[in-house]
Parts: sequence; structure tokens; C-alpha cells
Amino acid sequence: MQLINLTPNGQASVPTAASPWAIDPSAPSATNSTDLAPGGYLARITSVFHESDKQRFVLTFDIATGDHAGHFAQTPIPLDWTHALYESYAPDRMAYTRRDVGCIAKSNPAADVYSIWNSDPAGLKGLLVAVVLSYRESVDCYGEDELMPSWRVITTEALSKGAYKIPGLLRKDKTHEPATQGAPVSIDLDGDDDGVK
Repeated sequence: MQLINLTPNGQASVPTAASPWAIDPSAPSATNSTDLAPGGYLARITSVFHESDKQRFVLTFDIATGDHAGHFAQTPIPLDWTHALYESYAPDRMAYTRRDVGCIAKSNPAADVYSIWNSDPAGLKGLLVAVVLSYRESVDCYGEDELMPSWRVITTEALSKGAYKIPGLLRKDKTHEPATQGAPVSIDLDGDDDGVK
């Protein structure tokens, strides 16, 4: 196996010593796929980071319950954006952020989510978030068709009752397959049927 360095001027060269930009061509590349079926999932926020140049916070999460618990932690080379919520504070996007933060607040009644958001959104780490996964068709950097994940925030109450719709596949021509009714998802984290713990 031979490593290839991509130098700042775009030339390839064989490295003489290990460099931080060395590429092993036989190593697996990142994938945009989540390998999850469209539907509702109970997740836990795993990180929050600020993208000040884009006026937003990025909340990454992982599945918290069921057969897919810890899915993204176990997936090789998961791209953060395949399991992320983008919460903008740009004036024209704040209504969407208020909706999502409101759903997170209703899903975590013991936490003062609005105070956390208003002071330091990184404090949201560890809180629950109910999400609905759907997909849209796209083309990857190699010209191959792929499915891109799209996540929407709902409340844990809606998730547990199945009171949500799963958007149908958004095709490249901007047409949608029909939405389907979501199924109830257990939100009991400790297995004693008394609710979220």
C-alpha cells in the first residue's frame, strides 16, 4: 500500500514521512448514507458547535433507543451532517429555530431549554430530541445517484403517539412520493414503562 500526499499546489507526491494530509487510496471514503429507514427516532444530542460565519448552531445527535441505539457512533466515518440539525439565528430563519427549540423544550420538561439556548446552546448536549428521517435524491461527487438524509424535529409526545407524518422521497425533479403515517415509538429509556428517564 502506498500513501499519496496531496500538496497545497494540488500535486501528488509520495510522502517521505507521515503527514497529516496523507491519503490511503484503499481506505474507505465517507458516505452520505445513514443506513436507516425513513421514520421516527428518539435521539440524544451529542454535540453542539457554533458556525458564526453561517449564523447557526449545529446540533449532532445519535439514536437513543431501539435496534439502532448508538447507530452513528458505530457507523464507520459518519459525516456529522448526516445526523445534524442546523439551527440558524439569521433573522429570516429564526421562526424555524424557535419551532425546533420549542420541540426540544417540550421533550425535556425538566430542563430549562430556552435559558440554555439563550445563554450557551452547548448546554443542550445530552438532551433528548425526537426526529423524523426522510430522504431526497441527489448526485454525489462521482456522478452517482445517492440518497441524502433530511431530519425534522418533533416532540417526544408526537413520536410516542405516532402523531407525525414521514415525508415521501423528494426526487431530483422536485416531485415527492406520498407521505406516510408515522408509527408510535417507545420513549422509555430505562425499560420500566414509566416514560422518559
